[in-house]
Amino acid sequence: MNRFHSYLAAALLASSALSPAKAADAQVKIPEPKILESACPPICDPNRKRTELPPPLPPATGVPSGPQGDTWDSIAKLPDFSGAWVYDPYPNQTNTKEPVPLLPEYAAKLAKQRAISASAGDVPAYAYHCMPRGVPEIMQVVTRAYEFVITPGLIALIPQNNELRFIYMDGRKAPPNVKKTYNGFSVGHWENDTLVVDTSEIRPHTDIFYGFPGGTQQHVTERFKRLSHEKLQDDTIVEDPTALTAPYAFTRTFTLAPIPITDESCLQNNRDLGPDGKQQFDLTPPKELQEQMKK
Repeated sequence: MNRFHSYLAAALLASSALSPAKAADAQVKIPEPKILESACPPICDPNRKRTELPPPLPPATGVPSGPQGDTWDSIAKLPDFSGAWVYDPYPNQTNTKEPVPLLPEYAAKLAKQRAISASAGDVPAYAYHCMPRGVPEIMQVVTRAYEFVITPGLIALIPQNNELRFIYMDGRKAPPNVKKTYNGFSVGHWENDTLVVDTSEIRPHTDIFYGFPGGTQQHVTERFKRLSHEKLQDDTIVEDPTALTAPYAFTRTFTLAPIPITDESCLQNNRDLGPDGKQQFDLTPPKELQEQMKK
């Protein structure tokens, strides 16, 4: 029995002991539950209006500056990133002539993909087969929403398809020999009103944009800034000397949705992809696992 039920039982007992006439006039007051400070940090102040933003901070400086979100009090001074942010429609790079600074091998792949797209064909993509999109492509999914959950020392960036990203804000670096993953290892800091996220240790050939795998040394820097109540901007720089001739920079925006984020799972049509991007089944263990099995 929780505290509310205890109060309710006591109230019912008290009212049953009164005469019918007195019971009709009696008003039993149930005490309001106490909200512990730790359970309601300043960012969830019930008196704070949803449309009210913290005082504006100076522009970004290039180095950590201003509140860093290491305490709840510090978080209350940061720009309010709460809510569901929907990716604004933007033509995929395989559907445009947008220049991408690629090495000849990768430029030839992009030309081939653009030809497929121009003929209304299906561009082969990991996401089409329910494989993780990874950084940076995970932040470029049309009509999908994203949510930031900011806590002291850690930000959880939740895409609608549940490919959770953790951004460590406590000054740590990527551990040595850390396993490379689709979303990589992200660390961040605030430059006044801008959240800067540095992601390394990205799995080789993770998509830079839809259907276009990058090289083996991807390093991604993102700068998130709230432009207004309705708009959030993400400036992205991708570096990869094994695929790019120069850093590839692009900007995308998001619009605040009037409804909460909803979850989504891609569990169907999950197939193994061959080197040509076609479905295949291959039960041969990876080379790394074969080596472990020999030991």
